[in-house]
Amino acid sequence: MKLTIDLDREEGGRWIAEALELPGAMSYGKTREEAISSAERLAIEVIADRITRGELPSSALSVSFTITDEQMAATKAKRVVAAVQRIGCRVKR
Repeated sequence: MKLTIDLDREEGGRWIAEALELPGAMSYGKTREEAISSAERLAIEVIADRITRGELPSSALSVSFTITDEQMAATKAKRVVAAVQRIGCRVKR
């Protein structure tokens, strides 16, 4: 089962992470990483509970997460560009 973790940040700075495919599997954290970790744990607990009740097959416990976050994508892109430039390659934009 592939789950998407959607991230948002409240005005006060608190992070919200939600497993989109599991309604109600939402969690908060002081940091982005704390919110993601908490949402992942919650999603696994929900899946395990549904397997126990016979609502999902046991194969559903094979889970992977995709994190949707524009900031994360931008940070990764900057790191890739920096790494490519360090080895002497040019980056075409």
